Amino acid sequence: MADPVATTLTLEAVRRSDIADDAAHVLTDGDAWLIASQNNDGGWSADPWSDDFITAMVLEYLTRRASLLAQVDGFLLMSRGFFRKAEELALEGGANNRRLAAIASVHAFEMFLYGVFEKREDLGLSAFKENGVETLGPREALRALQDGLKRTGALAPSSKLSYRDELSSLTSRRDGIIHRAQEISKAEVDAGLSCVRKFIGTFGRSLLNLNLLQ
Repeated sequence: MADPVATTLTLEAVRRSDIADDAAHVLTDGDAWLIASQNNDGGWSADPWSDDFITAMVLEYLTRRASLLAQVDGFLLMSRGFFRKAEELALEGGANNRRLAAIASVHAFEMFLYGVFEKREDLGLSAFKENGVETLGPREALRALQDGLKRTGALAPSSKLSYRDELSSLTSRRDGIIHRAQEISKAEVDAGLSCVRKFIGTFGRSLLNLNLLQ
């Protein structure tokens, strides 16, 4: 007989893994089983665990399941963190928060690119320049990914990397903020965040089988 504790822990692990999208049917069936196994009093039971412990665990999972993100580290974790911070700053509003949101959004896709280079060794790309100390920077990293995808046949020779122009423009706006204290409008910040989300979502799934931002 299935155990609600083991089932809950397994479902959470799958949702946090890089196979969550491919295992959608498993998650759906598992969630349905958990709900169907609920006692008449609204709780869950299984030996040797106390009902209170199991019920709290299952309810916490069911409440948080949609927001569970794949476990990542290094550059990819930084990418997620920068993007979340950019969203927070954009929501808070104000001229300076918009500047900081734009800067954070560029860091988000830049760190994502470095994470791809690290995880996809077959692309033959590095986050670092030849001196092994300095990172490429967002524009050069975009170009590197485009060249790497063309080299492996994933992108046609005459094609351009999706969102490259928009992200390059966002990087230029960031440079203006850093070096000339320029302002950026709410519409520009929102458009930039939307583009970064689409870029990370598209290439996270196609290159890493990962829904980084969910």
